[in-house]
Amino acid sequence: MNLFAKLEYLNPVGSIKDRAAYWILTRAPSEVRSAKRQRVIESSSGTSPPLSQPFTRLVGLRFIPVIDPNISGTYESFLRRICPTVVKVEDRDDTGGFLKSRLQKVKELCATIPNAY
Repeated sequence: MNLFAKLEYLNPVGSIKDRAAYWILTRAPSEVRSAKRQRVIESSSGTSPPLSQPFTRLVGLRFIPVIDPNISGTYESFLRRICPTVVKVEDRDDTGGFLKSRLQKVKELCATIPNAY
């Protein structure tokens, strides 16, 4: 009997989210991928930004994570070392969390930064 296992921690960035991040970025509209100095702006308080950054670089895009105080210190430190720009929201939204605040900041950045996606 053979046993086969998929070890997600052996993925390029160490997570099951690797495939999703790569799939989204490689299938982004061609006008997004072809724009010179294109930026991807992502909102998260978890593991997505540290996974997305290497893939955005792989496909030739720049990455701006929008984070909040709930992100782990390790992930925040990592992002600040590898990303030229990290935006951290500090104001809670009307639910007492940060999700709406992060999403609002993403909208603001997309409206003010040329070639943002």
